[in-house]
Amino acid sequence: MESNTVASVTVLIGDVRRQLATLPPASVHCVVTSPPYWQLRSYLPPNDPAKEQEIGNEATPAEYIAHLVSVFDAVARVLRPDGTPGLISGIPIPEGIRRGCPVMPNGACGAGFMAP
Repeated sequence: MESNTVASVTVLIGDVRRQLATLPPASVHCVVTSPPYWQLRSYLPPNDPAKEQEIGNEATPAEYIAHLVSVFDAVARVLRPDGTPGLISGIPIPEGIRRGCPVMPNGACGAGFMAP
């Protein structure tokens, strides 16, 4: 009988930019994220002290993309050479349906997702 054993799993909760900085280089097997969409949704209350730093709250799309690039620069630093990054992103379309595709090394879309 074949079995897979996971020695340990760590879930980090908090600002991704701060959490990734605590990890050693090339130490992470997998990163999967679904960052907030630009100017679409906020996860922090209006009076939260970190509101101005919230990803997705930027004034322009260029600032939003710059923040995402900085996050994935940090992901690249901690990801092992054999690691896998995953980014789930999409756009709102009529009837409230979202389309998106996890960005994986082989470019395959996961079940339930359509490429925009």
